[in-house]
Amino acid sequence: MASLAAMSTLGTLGSITFLYSATFDASRKFYEEGLGLPIRSNKGAVVFYALPGTACSLGVVKEGISAAQTPPCSAKTAGRDTVMLCLLTDQVDNIHSRLSKMEACEEVQKPQENTKFGIYNSLVRDPDGYLIELQQFLDPAEQRLFTGRATNTSSQLLPLAPSGPDVAGRRAVALQTELCAIADRPELHETLRQH
Repeated sequence: MASLAAMSTLGTLGSITFLYSATFDASRKFYEEGLGLPIRSNKGAVVFYALPGTACSLGVVKEGISAAQTPPCSAKTAGRDTVMLCLLTDQVDNIHSRLSKMEACEEVQKPQENTKFGIYNSLVRDPDGYLIELQQFLDPAEQRLFTGRATNTSSQLLPLAPSGPDVAGRRAVALQTELCAIADRPELHETLRQH
């Protein structure tokens, strides 16, 4: 198996995961408003959302549209789980709370610690029945391995958009977390010294 560092030399430059939607407008609302994913490109029947990382995308496609001769279908149409999208975050509680308030979102599992897999996670279904996992690794080194930044355990208590009288305190916690992430990445130290 190729190492992560060797992937770019193999010609792989990025990835797109396609989810097929029988409820396209509701799915767009789920991914745009519920998860807050920015639109990378809107092609009408296919909307590409930027995922964390530099070259990762999620494409939500109207069911029946595909370059494949037999187009894939949504989990809802298939009547079973066909794929699970796992989004890594240090804000499992906040994002789960926001999604569970959406009419088209089905709560599958409230946020909880799962020691078997060493994660803190929750599960919801999007409007087309796809299983969406919000996950944080319990081991900070593993979270850093997959996300490139240190775990911010306190952020689960913070709203996504700080407001109110304790804004300065929340911003201080966020800044401290980012500084910890930088401290854990020696390759960034020289860049910071130059600025």
